[in-house]
Amino acid sequence: LLTTWYQEKSKRYISLLLQYGADANMITRTGGFDNGFESPLFRLSSDMPGSVDAVKLLVEKGNANVHARKKYMDDNLRVREQNIMDYASATDSWDVMYYLIEKHGMGNYLDSTECSGQGTIIEYMRHKDISKTDRQYQSYMEILDYYSRTHHLQTSSLEPKR
Repeated sequence: LLTTWYQEKSKRYISLLLQYGADANMITRTGGFDNGFESPLFRLSSDMPGSVDAVKLLVEKGNANVHARKKYMDDNLRVREQNIMDYASATDSWDVMYYLIEKHGMGNYLDSTECSGQGTIIEYMRHKDISKTDRQYQSYMEILDYYSRTHHLQTSSLEPKR
């Protein structure tokens, strides 16, 4: 019940801010020196109930740039950039990722290198241990299904016709 109340309040406040001219693409500094600079889209793309609704409002009503990048400092004091799909995967926000894939054609981001540089976002996802009881399990499975379908189509289109 508290979660539903919080979700509705958040949507209401975001709507009001956008209605009165808030910039959904404003880049702000977050936290300490190494946390970086990000737009509200990154701040709201987390594994909190209702985050996908907040992201939808920012994108659809506030024209938030889904291709914006977060800049931060890594442990070796190098400036790094992170795209929204990488950020959402790092915070296990599968519903946000699925929304961005489905509505904004961002499936190609699944093949981009994730922030640690250890592999791609889809490889990171495949190594996650997510249970069927996780509230975002359905979105997680939809992303994997989308990737396998599109990857299969790309591979089969390269094969010679008989």
